[in-house]
Amino acid sequence: MSTAFFINSNRMKKGIFFLGLFCICYSISAQDIIRFYGNKTKKVATNSFFIELGGNSAYYSFNYDKLFYISKSFKMSYRIGASLNTFSIPKLYEDNWHLSPRIPLEINFLFGKRQHHLETSFGYCPYFYANNLPPGHSISYRLGYRYQIAREGLFIRAGALLIVDDSGNLFPWGGIGIGKSFKYFNLFK
Repeated sequence: MSTAFFINSNRMKKGIFFLGLFCICYSISAQDIIRFYGNKTKKVATNSFFIELGGNSAYYSFNYDKLFYISKSFKMSYRIGASLNTFSIPKLYEDNWHLSPRIPLEINFLFGKRQHHLETSFGYCPYFYANNLPPGHSISYRLGYRYQIAREGLFIRAGALLIVDDSGNLFPWGGIGIGKSFKYFNLFK
């Protein structure tokens, strides 16, 4: 009994940690980011919506990405997404297919001066099961490429991932995403 409580409390601590981290990132990004080009200033397209195939939610996800820190050659963003995957456990249930909602979360670090970026990220993806199975989670590390220009337009990312599931299994995976960047959007107002 105490072991199960310990495992659940660790999951709870990880979830609270990532939720707090996203709240801090959002509060940092509450102001419009202005990029300086010599004596000219431009507002930067800090928001993106994209669809990712693969990635840290397994098969696909719909995502929102927000740049919250921009310097000349380094940027940071956070990402939150949603996915509804199916899974099969034939030994436990007669009906083999069940739905598994997933919420991919990531903190991204972008290196590059213009629209081409080396992207690294750390992610956390809680997922939930039907039929009273306990929820699970995975932790991921991404190394890849991101194309995102300062003005509104095309958003592309592709990367290799290392994912650790809640059982401690490590496996390689990949993801490719395409979407659109834009300037003004406030998710919480």
